[in-house]
Amino acid sequence: MRLYHFLSQKHALEALKNKRIKVSIINKLNDPFEFLPRFSNSNRETLEEIFRKWKAKTSKEQGIICFSKRWINPLLWSHYADKHKGITLGFDILDNLLYKVEYEEERPLVPWDDIPQDKKLGESFVNKLIKTKFSSWEYEEEFRFGCTLSNCIREGEIYFEKFDSNLILKEVITGCNNTLSDEKLLSLLGEFEKITVIRSKKHLRHYQIVKEKEVVIL
Repeated sequence: MRLYHFLSQKHALEALKNKRIKVSIINKLNDPFEFLPRFSNSNRETLEEIFRKWKAKTSKEQGIICFSKRWINPLLWSHYADKHKGITLGFDILDNLLYKVEYEEERPLVPWDDIPQDKKLGESFVNKLIKTKFSSWEYEEEFRFGCTLSNCIREGEIYFEKFDSNLILKEVITGCNNTLSDEKLLSLLGEFEKITVIRSKKHLRHYQIVKEKEVVIL
């Protein structure tokens, strides 16, 4: 599946230079409702304590990289690509490595039946937490790629996932307000094969970002 990750120009150029992408840590995501379920009243204190420990432990072991299904939505460029001055990277990723986000009005409910006797969250409910966001985020059309932090490159408190057979770079798309020269951009892509570089522009009639021109690097 072809999916897109939005970045500022600075971070996109670093990603291209180093052939890696930053991993998001679960307890540092920008939405405070991420991985936050509802709790049944009868077991609230017990469940909250189990969940707090689970989230703290999981945040030290697992991370995610967030992608969008399409790059034409101007909100994505405004929110995640430095007000259209940034760059979007398009990757081919196997479907079975992805979680498709589901958008809901209410947070997932944790009933006691979903907590095994060893006090660990059940796998089915963990998957539900990973995939659930508030319905107002639906414009992102998000997919998530899970990362095991021990397998990532670490620099201080920051983790990176390398471009490899699971993350195959195929497109580089510049925002409609991006001023990076073709020469500078292409110089960073010399070691890649079969990359499509797209310069974007504002659609003349619709609220969309569309292709102005493209260059295919063979």
